[in-house]
Amino acid sequence: MSAAPADDVKCLFDAYADHYEPHLLNALDYQLPALLHQAVLTTTSAAAWDILDLGCGTGLCGAPFKSAAKSLTGVDLSEKMLAVAAEQKIYDELIHLDLTTFLADKKTAYDLITAADVLVYMGDLSTLFQQIRQALRQHGLFAFNTEICDDADYKMNQSGRFAHQKKYLDEL
Repeated sequence: MSAAPADDVKCLFDAYADHYEPHLLNALDYQLPALLHQAVLTTTSAAAWDILDLGCGTGLCGAPFKSAAKSLTGVDLSEKMLAVAAEQKIYDELIHLDLTTFLADKKTAYDLITAADVLVYMGDLSTLFQQIRQALRQHGLFAFNTEICDDADYKMNQSGRFAHQKKYLDEL
C-alpha cells in the first residue's frame, strides 16, 4: 500500500475534529508545530512569506507561522477540520482538497510549505516531493515530520501510519 485511503483519512479526521486540539495539546502534550517553527527559524530569518500548510487540520501548525506570513493557505481533506480552522481565523485561504490534486498545477507559488503529521498517511512520497519542489520558489523551504524506519524506503506500521527511511527522504 502506498498511502492510506483518502476516504479513511477524511472520515478519521472528520470524526476527530471536535476534540482534536484538546486531545493533542492536553492529553498528548503535542509540540510538533512549535518544533517545526523553531527548526525553520534556525534555518532562515522570519520574513513575509507565502506559506502553504499541507494537511492543515484545525490550524495548529499554521498558528506559529502566521506572524511570518504574507499569505497563509491551508489545505485539508477533512471539511470538519477546515471548519474549526476557519473559526480560528489563522488562514487567508482554506481549501478542501487532496494534497496532490491541489499541488498539481502550483509553480513557484510558496516560500515555505509545512506538513505536520501528514506524511505518516502516505508511503510513496515521490510524487508529492516532486510537486512540492515545483510549488516552492527558489530558496524555498519544506518543513515536515515523519516516523522513521530502517529496513525499507517506507512501510506501514501496526498503527496504520507510515514510517520512512532517512536515506529515502534524503534522496527525495
